Amino acid sequence: MSVCLRYYDQKDKKIREDFLEFTPAVDRSGKGLATLIMGCLQKNSIHCQFLVGQGYDGASAMSGYLHGAQEYIKKDFPMALYVHSSAHSLNLALANACSLPSIRNCISTIQTVGTFFRSSAQRSELLRTTIIETLSETRHTTLVALCETRWVYKHESVMRFKELYPAIIVALEKLESSINKETAQKSCHLLITIKDAKFVIPLVIIENIFSYTLTLCKQLQTINADLVEACNHVDDVLAVLDEMRENNKQHFSDLFSVVAIMLNKNKEDIVLPRIANKQTHRSNVFSHSSEEYYNFNIFLPFLDYIRSQLCDRFQKHKSLISSLQQIIPSKCIIATNEEINDCVNFYSQILIEPNAFKAEFAMWKTKWLKEGSRPKTAIAGLDNCNPLLFPNIRKLLQVLVTMPMSTATPERTFSSLKRLKTYLRNSTGETRLNGLALMSVHRDINVDPEEVLTQFSKSSRKIMLL
Repeated sequence: MSVCLRYYDQKDKKIREDFLEFTPAVDRSGKGLATLIMGCLQKNSIHCQFLVGQGYDGASAMSGYLHGAQEYIKKDFPMALYVHSSAHSLNLALANACSLPSIRNCISTIQTVGTFFRSSAQRSELLRTTIIETLSETRHTTLVALCETRWVYKHESVMRFKELYPAIIVALEKLESSINKETAQKSCHLLITIKDAKFVIPLVIIENIFSYTLTLCKQLQTINADLVEACNHVDDVLAVLDEMRENNKQHFSDLFSVVAIMLNKNKEDIVLPRIANKQTHRSNVFSHSSEEYYNFNIFLPFLDYIRSQLCDRFQKHKSLISSLQQIIPSKCIIATNEEINDCVNFYSQILIEPNAFKAEFAMWKTKWLKEGSRPKTAIAGLDNCNPLLFPNIRKLLQVLVTMPMSTATPERTFSSLKRLKTYLRNSTGETRLNGLALMSVHRDINVDPEEVLTQFSKSSRKIMLL
């Protein structure tokens, strides 16, 4: 298990997320994992009374409200609120939305085509040369693997496939006449599939929707962003999707024009599917035209599913910061004492002067009423907060920026672990493994060779080097 810390560095005035150590998880129950985490923090002399947040994925052993690790930790440290990883929440929202049959089949085909080309060096080279010949303006010459766990790759895979679609068609047509029987058969089947309107229409729809969530996905994996900023970005995406839903005919008409151009180049037509009186295995909404049919049966359901998933997945994130975010300069000017009393009482033990907070908050509001430009994020507000004039406000802003936004940093450490714990190092001890991992992750820290030799000289084991 990877243990990482998120904190505000007062010296450099920035948020940091630092890897602490890898620790073996023998007992995988909620209580066992909680004991493991707290033991790791105490071993590294971390003051747990200042623990204000826990960030995990949605696994029941970690997030369970009765016997999850977060609940056991919260019993000892009530301020350590559990935050489900925002990046993981977005990934779940997109994964559930992509479970619609037509969308699921399209993504599965994208994955199959990518695997088909990557499984052979000759096919990969053929695709690369075809892209250079067909799409001279593009700077991409390979397809991106559609990974379930690497969140950005899901977006980039679909968008890259759409970009390289003409070259993929040409490459498959060349492979269709290959002397290799298996290659010819597979390329023929894939060519028929990706030239069909039932594939192209979902492809264009997914690429269009994913273009709005790509920036959100990247932001949720950054360190220098807070939970308020993440929720604001989610609201912006939802506002765009709501506008698309309201004007769905115009938006889908534009997408349908793109589909028509792509199919015309392949000499394919958009045919209205057969509509039966009873249909259970696919959408069957009655329509007068093929454009109306695909709008009602693919575009609108996919759009509605993503909107509902984003609302549901990020509702808990918004409720966590509903009271605390009122101290942000852009919001404090209209906030009342009643709206912020809950968070003042909750975090009273870490405030400098809890009894003076009411007067301090009034001064804070007065300060920003005079300003024309007001920070909209907790990080920007913290940079403009004088610790001598507003000590309590600054503490609450530190809490807000310290709350974990995603588990992207621990996920990145797993890549380092994969490079370190190879078959040749499979018996590496925990101390050496953590030492190598810390050197790999924290490359900005200079290691003095003399100090390393001094530490080795203190060991009782002496090896004569010839």
